[in-house]
Amino acid sequence: MKKTFLLITLVIILSGALLLMNIFMGNPISKMKAEKETIEYYENAYKEKFNVYNSEYNPLIPAYIFDLGPVNNKNIKFDTGLFCQGISDEYGGILAALKISEDIGSILQKEYGHLNYEISAEEEPLASYAGESPDYFETNSKLRVLKNHYNVVISLPDGIISDTELREISPGMVKKIEMKLPYQTPNLRVYIKFKSQKLPGESDTKVGGTKFFELFPTTK
Repeated sequence: MKKTFLLITLVIILSGALLLMNIFMGNPISKMKAEKETIEYYENAYKEKFNVYNSEYNPLIPAYIFDLGPVNNKNIKFDTGLFCQGISDEYGGILAALKISEDIGSILQKEYGHLNYEISAEEEPLASYAGESPDYFETNSKLRVLKNHYNVVISLPDGIISDTELREISPGMVKKIEMKLPYQTPNLRVYIKFKSQKLPGESDTKVGGTKFFELFPTTK
């Protein structure tokens, strides 16, 4: 009788421990299923192979989040999962942002290439104004840039020109982008700064020197 009681107690304890592990850590079967479905989505959408670099379980959602990237470009990594895919296709946003960076780089190269700047861009998730129809699941970069908001950062090496010179040339750089970019996004924000300067929101201290311009629909 005593052994039976101990056995039942042990089973209850183990069952409770497994239940808690499943709640806070997930389980291998669910993880494999979520990983398989996540990879299948991106490989079917983009017709290329993807690697899973890392994974974690978020009990608050609850869902598995995977650190994913295309096999043919090790520099691209993004967090995604079945829950994330219900909100946005992250890879499509990255490809659209890369297109904007490359297009702006081509526009500025002839006149400003000597400044050795770096250009980065990102899609602003879930941002829209009244009357817009954003699409965070469009897989064609040429179409996606027409539908969503993007932020572009042009960073110059510290000391390559003075802060006064940066203030003087920034409007001209933005004007050239505005005139030459062969499409209009619903909203395009351009930040021009030295590499050591922070963007708004990156620091609790006062943001110094960063030039901010908003194109499409307005230029500031």
